[in-house]
Amino acid sequence: YDGLTRFSDGAVRTYSVADGLRNTFIWALHEDRIGRMWLGTSAGLVLFDGLTFKTYELDPDRSENIVRAILQDRRGNLWVGTSENGLNLFKDGKFTSYTVKDGLGNNSVHTLLEAADGSLWIGTISGLSKFRNGVIRTYGLRDGLSSDIIRCLYQDVDGILWIGTDGGGLIRMKNDRFNSYTQSEGLFDDVVSQILEDDTGNLWM
Repeated sequence: YDGLTRFSDGAVRTYSVADGLRNTFIWALHEDRIGRMWLGTSAGLVLFDGLTFKTYELDPDRSENIVRAILQDRRGNLWVGTSENGLNLFKDGKFTSYTVKDGLGNNSVHTLLEAADGSLWIGTISGLSKFRNGVIRTYGLRDGLSSDIIRCLYQDVDGILWIGTDGGGLIRMKNDRFNSYTQSEGLFDDVVSQILEDDTGNLWM
């Protein structure tokens, strides 16, 4: 809650309002292809070039512009997931929004993932959305999700999509079919916030 902290060569440096950071509540971090740092804050999207901060507000009329997820895809596009303004494409200093009106599961986006085939997966608090070729498709409870509150996403080396949920455990998705793993199967908890794969193919949560 107190800003951006860098740890380098044993030294700690914290950047705050005094350094030009408009809001110190940071939800997401992402380094782009040329080494710039993008921050998701409660005041919008922030670009840090190593010296200065520049804030981009999604909606100046709102008191809060919370950015919860940031992803740069293979084409260099910067995608931003927000708490109230849906999915946004940030290009040339402007935002293009995709919301429930466009098929998004919910305007509150928690996580983003680019799949091997170039599809963009969007985890919302009301379903899992897939954005491909300009079309958004959303999967929900009716499609087999054990929970539609999506906290994290991961695609393994075999192309299988793994979905961490809030209350529905871990979900495996392949060919539009879902299999759930919960405490009943030995999962430590039915809330999964992060998924990693090691060199031997094991998943860690």
